Amino acid sequence: MSELSERNRKHWDDHASTHYKEPWQKELEKLTMSTMLARKDWLGVDWASGKVRMLDYACGPGTVSAVYAPYAAEVRGMDIAPNMVKAYEERAKNAGLESKMSAVVANIVVDGGAGAEVVSEPSWFDFDLVFSGFALHHFPDPALGAKRLVERAMPGTGVVVFSDLFPFDVDTLGRAHGHDDHEHGLHRDDDPEREQGSDSAAGTVETMTRIISKHGFSVEEVTRILEGAGCEAVEVVPIDEPLEMVLGGKSVNMSWFIAKGTRKRSA
Repeated sequence: MSELSERNRKHWDDHASTHYKEPWQKELEKLTMSTMLARKDWLGVDWASGKVRMLDYACGPGTVSAVYAPYAAEVRGMDIAPNMVKAYEERAKNAGLESKMSAVVANIVVDGGAGAEVVSEPSWFDFDLVFSGFALHHFPDPALGAKRLVERAMPGTGVVVFSDLFPFDVDTLGRAHGHDDHEHGLHRDDDPEREQGSDSAAGTVETMTRIISKHGFSVEEVTRILEGAGCEAVEVVPIDEPLEMVLGGKSVNMSWFIAKGTRKRSA
């Protein structure tokens, strides 16, 4: 497992039980769920067939899986954090969706990722919908990660969807957080235990920068990534309502998008 993957695994494992506990986190979850539901038909998936199979990568506690599970035949999740998988399974049970929703621990967006052998069977391929929410900027190599996910979609018809952030300025976030700019480099490897005891979810700006590889994506960048991964008919839609996050007690609005593409029938 890459160093960045391991930092993400530890961070999300530690925060799984508090991921949507704070009021701002609940609002963020509500906005994500309502936006994805409103875009259900835009995705171009044949929900009416009753046979849709969905893969939710970096599924977390199953926020988007739970949105689409009532319309799908099967929803499978993958996450690198075992405690997130537990939260996913608990959500499925509480929602009465355990017959449709299931998840495993696996990292398929890097070569030799932990648990990849668990999802190497044919049943883990040819999905009608492959979704990954706010994870692309956490992938050690977003282009490689996108390619690995596109490979899981049905050739010719499978739709691959990313929700993620538009480019953001870490120095601006740092000033909102109340620290000097020089404290906020992209990677802080000097103190691997620093994030322990940080506030909930993304916590501090410094914690956030330790678990990401990219400060968001432009429309051109995410289009290039999806096309390079083997998709066609790519569309990127900006979402009007920003995501409001709280970092170190300071409110920060983040602009975001939903992008989709259809896996080409052949490479």
